[in-house]
Amino acid sequence: MSQPPGLAQKACKLRSPNVSDSQYVAPSMTASTPVTSGNAGSSVPVHDNDNAESRSGADSKPRSKISRQREEDLARETSDLIDRTIADLEGQMAEFRQHQARRGQEITNLTLFFEEMGKDLDRLQAQFETLECQIGDMRCNSEVLNRAVLELRRQEQVGLTGSDREELAHSDNGIGGPVSTSFGGSVVSGSQGGQEVRFKRPRSADDDNGGTRKRRRHEE
Repeated sequence: MSQPPGLAQKACKLRSPNVSDSQYVAPSMTASTPVTSGNAGSSVPVHDNDNAESRSGADSKPRSKISRQREEDLARETSDLIDRTIADLEGQMAEFRQHQARRGQEITNLTLFFEEMGKDLDRLQAQFETLECQIGDMRCNSEVLNRAVLELRRQEQVGLTGSDREELAHSDNGIGGPVSTSFGGSVVSGSQGGQEVRFKRPRSADDDNGGTRKRRRHEE
């Protein structure tokens, strides 16, 4: 079955790249090159770039506005966050300074308190030294009294006469000062370190007997 010569010629023209035909679209043709139709004789554009650009421009304008709005919102939020952070840091810094000032005042108060305690300790030390001196004096006085009591007991045991007692009263007993005794007046005195100690001695039966003997001798 043979093909008509016209159709075979058109098929060869379509397969051959060297054929210049209005229906053949070469690879080097741009997208905006119109293709003419042999039957209708009118050009049919393959791509309409003007319409595409107009559509893309119409679509890009809302996108740009939304994008700018988002950027402004993000910048505003970032600025607010920075402001809040700075305000928070300033508040913390103020609190830290107040805390530091309170600590400094407490340290000053403690320093003054310790200084007052040191002064009190010095006063207590002085009082303690004074008490030690008084205790030493009391011990000396106690020794004087003990020796005086021992001397009285010794005299009672020996049974000294009145003349011996007078001689003992005017003599040094060797305990740091004279010790005078007066059994009739019931007074015993002594001295130690420049201090005189006197105390009364109760009258005893021996004293009464001694007085009776003296009266008898005087009568004889």
